[in-house]
Amino acid sequence: MLLSAITMVKNEEEFVGYVIMSMYDYVDEIIVVDGGSEDGTVDIIQYIMKELDKDNKITYWQDLRPKNELIHTRNDMIKACKGKWILRLEGDEVYSDENAKKVREYIEKGIIKDSVLSVGWPYYFFVNDINTIVPVGEPHTFATIMIKNVEGIHAAHHDRGGNETFYDEGWFDKDGKEVSIWHPKDNPTQRIKDIAIHHYAGFKRTTRHKDYMLKCKKVPFKEGHPEVFLRYDFKSFMKYEGSKEVIKLIEKNVNYKPKKTLWEKIRKKLKGY
Repeated sequence: MLLSAITMVKNEEEFVGYVIMSMYDYVDEIIVVDGGSEDGTVDIIQYIMKELDKDNKITYWQDLRPKNELIHTRNDMIKACKGKWILRLEGDEVYSDENAKKVREYIEKGIIKDSVLSVGWPYYFFVNDINTIVPVGEPHTFATIMIKNVEGIHAAHHDRGGNETFYDEGWFDKDGKEVSIWHPKDNPTQRIKDIAIHHYAGFKRTTRHKDYMLKCKKVPFKEGHPEVFLRYDFKSFMKYEGSKEVIKLIEKNVNYKPKKTLWEKIRKKLKGY
């Protein structure tokens, strides 16, 4: 088996269905764990397993451990994986068709090196609207997305003071050597620059209009939104109208690209393309 995927979710009714189905055709198995959702998340997962999981790729269970123990849940998921590589799917990160295809293709063609233990690529971070993103150091920022499923590979927290958070999670080998962290800088993570995830965390019903998001620097988004939003419709399973409205707006803007300015058109003509 080449590629496993893991996704740990809680109250992700807006995007969980699209996350799973955007990568379904390109992975060999998907381990899905719910942390006690109270919205439509579980109904969507169960619907997918019953109606859309034609190849029986999905394994699902519920884990109600508290937040500071979720690292153990993550490691239980890793142990369940049979693939050579493990792809981390978050409940609000959706792949376009082009990028989903590249993930598997790049492994098969050796573009993703067999010698590395972790791989990262950019994500587009949407905040409050779908036409702008937040640049974190660059027009987009990198995250560790995939790890090699070798003996002893595991997740652990950097913070040992009892206040562990999701964001200080790291990946380590069997000897305890760090292979990567959430935002890899000096870590031995291979960076793939031409794959990107649409990261909708700042556009969800529960996180929109937060003060810190309103203060973020934003830049225009110049890519399209994933086609999977038009192939599937999970809105009937969502318990909150705000969730449905978020998805309706994205549906209207799938493959949307802003019109070029007059200067961009002139520059394109001068360059002869």
